[in-house]
Amino acid sequence: MYQHNDDLISNSPTHYPIDYYIFPSGQAPKAILHYVHGMSEHALRYKPMGERFAKKGIVFVCHDQVGHGPAARSRGELGYFGNIDSQTVMVDDLHQVIHKVKRRYPHLPYIILGHSMGSYVTRLFLKKYSTEIDGVILSGTSAHEYWISFGRLAQPILDPLDPKATNYFLHRTLFGGLGVKQIKQRNEYQERIYRYWYPHPDENITPPLDGFAFTNDGFSHLIRLAYAATSKSWSRGIRKNLPFFVMHGALDPMISPFTFQRNLYEDFKSANFQNVRFELYQGRGHELFLYDHEEVVYQDILTWIFNLSYVLENNLPYPFTFFH
Repeated sequence: MYQHNDDLISNSPTHYPIDYYIFPSGQAPKAILHYVHGMSEHALRYKPMGERFAKKGIVFVCHDQVGHGPAARSRGELGYFGNIDSQTVMVDDLHQVIHKVKRRYPHLPYIILGHSMGSYVTRLFLKKYSTEIDGVILSGTSAHEYWISFGRLAQPILDPLDPKATNYFLHRTLFGGLGVKQIKQRNEYQERIYRYWYPHPDENITPPLDGFAFTNDGFSHLIRLAYAATSKSWSRGIRKNLPFFVMHGALDPMISPFTFQRNLYEDFKSANFQNVRFELYQGRGHELFLYDHEEVVYQDILTWIFNLSYVLENNLPYPFTFFH
């Protein structure tokens, strides 16, 4: 079971409540794991993951980011961020939730797990608040890749467009939806893409909470987030002894294994971080925590958290190793 909370107010100009969820542990908890979700999904997509970790002694926390979740859908704002400084608002919203949860569990180690877009928000959060947490897990993150630079060049084209208009073409281009319309016998996944990414103008379809297409405004903010989080100065201000666990699926279409191993590895090494674990999961794609065989990933996370918790609880020095 989880607890739904909406007692915090977003720092966005609209001042909507922040929906966040806590999965308390049924046993004496060892640590807190805060999941920061990616684009086109929502916090409770990871309900099974939260329940799994809560049973293992981990308090699991997640929150709906700007432009995501049931409340955003009820306002017709899925994939729309609005006239905000997303780097500031999304980081501050995350910080509010962390501050609230830490007041409830003041003595537990606090670990953030940022996935995909959430990994960029997490990296920007660390620039301001790395001393307030005890460890970081990054999934589906990247170095400064070509698509980020390309997106930056495309921003002057996106910005003058209707900000609330859904950009189905760009979404299909980036996420494998091109050509689905021409397939006569579509599988379940292709049928879902066709239904939600090729909407008929006369149909009024309620978008799903995960897999929805972004607006022009949403893509523009995503580019800004990725660009800032992967810039050469992204690590400036982050404490160097902060433990990191960086994970990636070898079949991730967004980032090749070669790019992950070379570019991202060099990024962390040149930043002089002292305690970083890299893990490449064969046979896995961008989604490491869903679908099949996620137990292997869960167990690696649990082992890493329990080891970190033991080090902190016994006031031991960090095992200062860069890659293991």
